[in-house]
This record gives sequence, structure tokens and C-alpha cells, in this order.
Amino acid sequence: MGGYVLKAVLVLVGFLLARRAMLRIMAATPIEEEEMEAPKPSTAEMRKRQIAEEVENLSQQQPEAVASLLRAWMTESEE
Repeated sequence: MGGYVLKAVLVLVGFLLARRAMLRIMAATPIEEEEMEAPKPSTAEMRKRQIAEEVENLSQQQPEAVASLLRAWMTESEE
């Protein structure tokens, strides 16, 4: 019975030492920027973003014109 306990303790110590070594390696290895980058957006997604930026810019530069256009669209949808 004492042999089994000794083997179990040795396995546990070996596991803990291996885990400690892995944690040290992981902490010392810098994460490359490529791994951290988000996936590149599709062409359609890039176009959506571009349109959204244009709409936002227009609404900031010409708020009355945008409000008038929205009112016209709302009136058309009610008919």
C-alpha cells in the first residue's frame, strides 16, 4: 500500500512541476499581433461601414437636410 501512495505523490509532484514550467513558458512568450487581430471584414461589411460613416458625416454637417429627408420618407411610408 505504501508503494501506491509514493507513486501517486510522485505523479502529482511531476504534474505540478510540468504545469509550473508550462506557465513560465507561456508568461515569457509574447503574444504576436497577428493572433490578436480581429478577422478582416468582408467587402460588404466594409461598404456598410463606409455608408454609415457617410450618413453620420452628412447628419452632422447638414442636420436640417437629413431631417427633411427623414420626414419625407416617413410621409411616403404612411401613404
